[in-house]
Amino acid sequence: MGGHAWGFAGPRRVGKTVILHQTIHGLLDSGIPDNQILFVSLETPVYTDIPLARFVEMFCQRFGHDKNAPLYLIFDEVQYLKLREVHLKSLVDSWPNFRFIVSGSAAAALKLKSNESGAGRFTDFLLPPLTFHEFLTFTEKAPLIEPAKDMPLGCRATVIEALNNWFLEYLNIGGYPAATLSECQKSCTANA
Repeated sequence: MGGHAWGFAGPRRVGKTVILHQTIHGLLDSGIPDNQILFVSLETPVYTDIPLARFVEMFCQRFGHDKNAPLYLIFDEVQYLKLREVHLKSLVDSWPNFRFIVSGSAAAALKLKSNESGAGRFTDFLLPPLTFHEFLTFTEKAPLIEPAKDMPLGCRATVIEALNNWFLEYLNIGGYPAATLSECQKSCTANA
């Protein structure tokens, strides 16, 4: 039985790297030793021509890991690596007990097609920007909408003018978490 790789794809600034860092913190909090976790950002120019397998080999060599060690190997920004599908297939086949997680900014560049070489080896997750409702939750403006009792799946605005203003803000920001939180902080500071 072969291994598996998980991939996160989405536009820049949507939170992929943050999710990877949260994953690492979660692993550490659950008791996984730090020498069993590798994080490499391929955005660093000197890394873009190094095969992923070389990072794994150096990591295993450095800490004396064998092929059966429970390792977590996380590669951020894989869209910078040429032939990434081939690299990932090779990793998953060579080290089936390791857990590989990758992220990439361009969904088209990261999309690991269900072709013969990658079928069943990769699971992709698309991370889109925030929805308007998520934006309202982030900015603590969710009370501007409430469930409509007369519509099972509907909702209505509590203050339509304020909701419209926040919708314009959402359109300007684009639904990106960092920008949303930054705007929320500005708004909270201005209202304090």
